[in-house]
Amino acid sequence: MGRRRRRRYDEELEQRAIAAPPEQSSRLLSRPFDDTQTSASGSNPKFGYNLQQIPVYGQAKGGVNQEAELVTAAATLAQDETAQTQLPDLEVPEIVKREEESTLNETLLTSVNAYQKFLLHQGITRSSAPPIFGVRDPRIAHEQATRWMLSPNSGELAAFNQKQEFAKQLVEIGGRDPSSGVEWATTQQVRRLKELLSQIQSGSQASGKAADSDPKRELEQIIAEIMHRHGTQPTPAAEGYPRGDRRRQPNLRDTEMGMHVTGEAMDVFFDLTVNAGEPVLDAIAAQFGLQRPIAKIGEFSEPWHYELAETRLDNRIPGEEPHLQA
Repeated sequence: MGRRRRRRYDEELEQRAIAAPPEQSSRLLSRPFDDTQTSASGSNPKFGYNLQQIPVYGQAKGGVNQEAELVTAAATLAQDETAQTQLPDLEVPEIVKREEESTLNETLLTSVNAYQKFLLHQGITRSSAPPIFGVRDPRIAHEQATRWMLSPNSGELAAFNQKQEFAKQLVEIGGRDPSSGVEWATTQQVRRLKELLSQIQSGSQASGKAADSDPKRELEQIIAEIMHRHGTQPTPAAEGYPRGDRRRQPNLRDTEMGMHVTGEAMDVFFDLTVNAGEPVLDAIAAQFGLQRPIAKIGEFSEPWHYELAETRLDNRIPGEEPHLQA
C-alpha cells in the first residue's frame, strides 16, 4: 500500500470522525444502563440465542427492561459461535490490519467483529462495512501529534519558554521533520529564528533595527505564523514514536506512543441508530471483551475508539488516545 494512498485514507476517516454528530437523529435507547434492572417476574431474562426468536429491539418498541435484556442477549451471543456464523462479518480492509512492523491485534479484531454482529442483528447499526481505523503509520501519528501541539487548543506553546524551545528544535532540524518530511518552517524562518535565539541569549537587540524591535516579540510572531499554518489537528493525537526518539522532533509534548501505532486499538464508525454515547453500548461491548475508554473523557471524547477490556489504563492523559506503558 502506497504512503500517499494510506495518508488519504487516514485523512478521510479523520474528517468523518471530526464531523460525526454527538447524537443520531433516531434514538433506540432512552435511559442510562442499569445492570440491577430485572424483569417483571423479578429475575433477569435469559436467552438461548436463536436468531429467529430473540427480540430485535431496533424494530420493537422500548420496554422497561430493554437495556438489561440487550446486555443479556449480547452475553449469550458472545458465547454462541454457531449463531455468530449466521451473521455478516465486519468488513475490514487489509490496509487497517498491517503497517510495516505492526499488526492489528487479532483478539481485538475478533471481538469487534462479534460485537458488530450483535449491533447489526439488533438494528443498533445499519452496516457491516463502516469506516475503520486500525494500525496507524507512526509517521502519520507523529505528524498528527505535532499538528495538535501547534494548535492553540493544546496550550502547548502558550508560554514564551515553550515557543523558544520549539524554535530551537526547528533550527536543529532545519525546519523539516526528520520523520514525515513536513516542512514546519521555511529556510528563511529558520535562519531568522536562529538569529533571534542568539540575540535573546546575548540579551541584545537586532543590529540595525529600530529601538522598538524586540527579538522575543518577533520570535513569537514567527511561531504564531507557523501555528496558524500547521496547527490544523482539531483533537488530541498520540505520538508515533517512543520517548527519547529523535524522530519526535519538533513535537514538545511528553506523551507515549498511541495504541493505534502498535495495533492495540480500532476506531470503528458504526452507523448507529442510537446516541453514540449511550452507556448501554459500553455494557454490550463489555460482553465481547471490549471497552471504549475515552467515550466520555473531557471535551475530546472518542466513542468510536475500541480496545480490549484488559488494556491497562495507567497514566492516561485526559482527552487523548490511550497509550502504552513506559
